[in-house]
Amino acid sequence: MAAYGLAQEWWHLFPAIVLLAAGNIAFPAISKVVADSSDDRTRTRAFTLIYTVGPSVATLLSPSLGGVLADTVSLRSIFFAGAVGQLVAVLFFSRLRPVESSDAAQSGGSYRAALAYRPVALLTG
Repeated sequence: MAAYGLAQEWWHLFPAIVLLAAGNIAFPAISKVVADSSDDRTRTRAFTLIYTVGPSVATLLSPSLGGVLADTVSLRSIFFAGAVGQLVAVLFFSRLRPVESSDAAQSGGSYRAALAYRPVALLTG
């Protein structure tokens, strides 16, 4: 994120964009951690908080807070503030310990079983 703030030319953004896009590779791992960290009762709530509520709150607050920060400090300060937030997240999540896998993860499911499930079959065509 700080790489955006350090860019002097538009082409300096290319490595940062590539790294940001590569971060999307983590989504399956995030889903596994959420599934393993919750039981059957709380799994829906956990996924809702991670994939719906969290991004919605960020979408609502970021423009306002970023605008105030850009107005009082500079436009580049927004990216450095984002980098600080990412650093805090890395420090926080690096201290988490793995939990035991849930029954769903140990059941040995397959792609064939997932495709046999009607909603998945409708989504995949």
